[in-house]
Amino acid sequence: MSLNRFAKRRDANEEEIVTALLAEGFDVFKLDKPLDLLVWRKNGVAFAVLEVKNGEGRITDDQDDFLRRTTGCPRAVVRTAEEALAAARQWC
Repeated sequence: MSLNRFAKRRDANEEEIVTALLAEGFDVFKLDKPLDLLVWRKNGVAFAVLEVKNGEGRITDDQDDFLRRTTGCPRAVVRTAEEALAAARQWC
């Protein structure tokens, strides 16, 4: 049996974004795929899936495919805590 010995590399700005979302009362779960964060507010009616990008980071082909296939779902690519909060407030 093999164990994954390599942790997913997270974007440097992700922790600041997670901290801001938690401070606003959102629940946040870190994902590996397809995007980075699953966000919702307790007693909320919806969730958002956020992809965190640092600086000029670009989405991968898998992420692009997911974003194109889920146009009706609440999801966003965010680079700052303010962008993440705006997206979460809009949907959650």
